[in-house]
Amino acid sequence: MSMLISEKLLIKMWTSLEVIKGGMRGIGTIFEPWHTKRMGDAHAYNKRHEIYNKRDEMLALAQAEKDVKSILDGTLQFDGKSLIATVKTNLNNDVLHQESTHQINICKAIIHAEDAIINDTNIECIVENSKQVDNDWISSWRENVKHISNENMQELWGKILAGEVKSPGKYSMRTLQFMRNLSTIEADEISQLAEYNIHDQIIQDIPINAKEKTFAYFLRMEEFGIIQGVSGIGLTTKYHSDNLDNYHRVLIYGKNLILINHIDPNQKLSIPFLPLTSLGKELLSLCQIQENNIYMDEFIKLIIQQGFTIKTTQEWTRSDCGHKINYFNAKLYNYS
Repeated sequence: MSMLISEKLLIKMWTSLEVIKGGMRGIGTIFEPWHTKRMGDAHAYNKRHEIYNKRDEMLALAQAEKDVKSILDGTLQFDGKSLIATVKTNLNNDVLHQESTHQINICKAIIHAEDAIINDTNIECIVENSKQVDNDWISSWRENVKHISNENMQELWGKILAGEVKSPGKYSMRTLQFMRNLSTIEADEISQLAEYNIHDQIIQDIPINAKEKTFAYFLRMEEFGIIQGVSGIGLTTKYHSDNLDNYHRVLIYGKNLILINHIDPNQKLSIPFLPLTSLGKELLSLCQIQENNIYMDEFIKLIIQQGFTIKTTQEWTRSDCGHKINYFNAKLYNYS
């Protein structure tokens, strides 16, 4: 990713997160050294031309956690502005512990957001604009993430923040509320649906026939509001050709590029599918697709049965801001 883009996105994120400065009832002051370092690193990122020093970052946060423990065991006292040796404390330790835990959860999610921005390889062509993340959205994100202590869930919340910074409006308030009430087991269940996601749709009946998932699983995803049509007839989408001289269409499944061809440019590929809801699209955008070979075989068989020829390759790149796909070494697909 371009260093310049990284720097701008990180500064944009931290500008949006300035509401965190000051913390909850003053507790955030303990985290001020960590906060100051993050802001400084964000502004210095492009000048240094290197990835954040994660060791220093984690040490700063660890020091904040250590200070909180010292307050709780009576070694130090926090007067709302600074730490002093304990003489007598009037602080309610239970409240302090809860609020400091909330702040730590927020900080850890922010670290994951930074990682997501730095490691994102798909934002080279971001159109620069002045649109900022909505303040109400940031407040809702913070209010929700402060209760999340599980590391994997914190990573998901970090990805949500990074995605919203990149494209304000990408994740709805409804998605934040849904995530707030999601257990780690349920999150894992939903993430498994990503392996069946081709162009924001689940190919109807194939997952069940492939014996990788049961009907009950997909019905559960429908009950979550992730997909539609499981208990009905589903929908059918028709893919027209990208060429005028012959039929050519490209579909992407994980790392695989699926090249669909026919001599007749007027041919139309028909695919029965279960559509993802808006919530489903937002949630699955957070998940990496782990290709399911059985599912891919069944999907390609469905296409071949309609008279198309198929080639595949994992050697491909995007150019022209993602509008053009360049591929190499495409081979005729042979399924078992």
